[in-house]
Amino acid sequence: MDSTTSFSLQDMRKLTSQLLALDRLLSSVPSHREQDLDLDTGFSGPAKSPSPNEKDQSCTVEVGELYKIVDAIPRYDLIPATLIHICKTSWQGRIYQNMYRRSDVDNVRHPTFSEVLKLLPKLDQLLETSLSDKVDAVVSSVVPFRLLDLPTEIRLQVYDHMLPRQPYLTLLNIEPRQYAIPRYDLASLRTCQQLHNELIDHFYRDQVLVMNVYNLRKYTFAFKGISPRDRLIAYRMRTETRACFKKLEIRLIDAKDPNKDRSGPLWDTTWEDFEEHKESFTEIIEAFPSLETATVSFEIQENNVRWWRGGTDDILKEVVKFLIERMPGHIQILWDFVPSSDPDLLEIIEVLHKDEPKLMDEVEKGVTEEIVKRGGTVQLGTRLIKDPIVEQDSQYRTGGRELRSLQEAQRRLSEPESKYLASEA
Repeated sequence: MDSTTSFSLQDMRKLTSQLLALDRLLSSVPSHREQDLDLDTGFSGPAKSPSPNEKDQSCTVEVGELYKIVDAIPRYDLIPATLIHICKTSWQGRIYQNMYRRSDVDNVRHPTFSEVLKLLPKLDQLLETSLSDKVDAVVSSVVPFRLLDLPTEIRLQVYDHMLPRQPYLTLLNIEPRQYAIPRYDLASLRTCQQLHNELIDHFYRDQVLVMNVYNLRKYTFAFKGISPRDRLIAYRMRTETRACFKKLEIRLIDAKDPNKDRSGPLWDTTWEDFEEHKESFTEIIEAFPSLETATVSFEIQENNVRWWRGGTDDILKEVVKFLIERMPGHIQILWDFVPSSDPDLLEIIEVLHKDEPKLMDEVEKGVTEEIVKRGGTVQLGTRLIKDPIVEQDSQYRTGGRELRSLQEAQRRLSEPESKYLASEA
């Protein structure tokens, strides 16, 4: 007999001894007293042969059959420990979790609970035990905890932990190109239909949907470049999901589309339906039947503020005119005429360009004219998104240095000259 066979025989005899011992322990007390058993102590002694009086040949045959059964799962030496864990968990009133475990990265994984339970009938037949029935009785004694029996208010608190809500959701939100761990565990959505519907409603209900519009300077491309693509994204959402949104924020961003270099069906759609952008934009809005308000906000970069002049500011007026014309009548448009969400950038614009005509004043004037023509009044709103976008070649930092130099000069002029003379002495 080679060393490998000898080692396997030793493992099988130890496994047989442990399974027989566990069967005897579970049979030694009534079911209502099983939780008082100390299973760990029962397995602390040395391993004993299950049938010491049998001949070596017959013992070898039984061990060989046992090996054929347990060799179907990894780490079969952990079968007794797995059964003990199931019993302990059930006696604590909890349902065991069927999962993959690995205690050592250099070793194979542990067997799952379902893999071990699947082997029990065959083991019982070979060893003449009743472990399968006894373990099933222990597991069935656990009173299940029914989440759906809880009051709605408590279930909503549970849902906050299962699917944490975000302050807003972007219609097109591109993750980094490198691999990223999934943000949410969506297994709960596959539990049952009622739980799925409640989770979807909780996560999306009254969320703010964000739509980013780039390339403002190329007005003819601003909406042509996103509308067909975003329409496809919108219609890929479930109908009941789209019905949850009541608020929309349209961000007019003075920058190039950061996703223009991507490929795939979402971006190919842009070119296939390029000339139907007006209808595409309206269809996007109509795809969300519960929308009540649409807040329009702006992100104008510092190095571009001074260049929206000489007729080019009319382009921005055309952009807002397009929104007014294509927005369905039942949706109220709210306007935030602040040029940026960045407070530092607003300060730069205010100080460095204070003598220039105010770009947003011209835009507000154009919006007022268009709405008055339609018999309405301008309704002001406040942006939700505080996420300014600055291109790599932006002169934002240069403007910041200019502002700090100007502020330092103003501070020096306002302070006594003797202070600086004393410091230089």
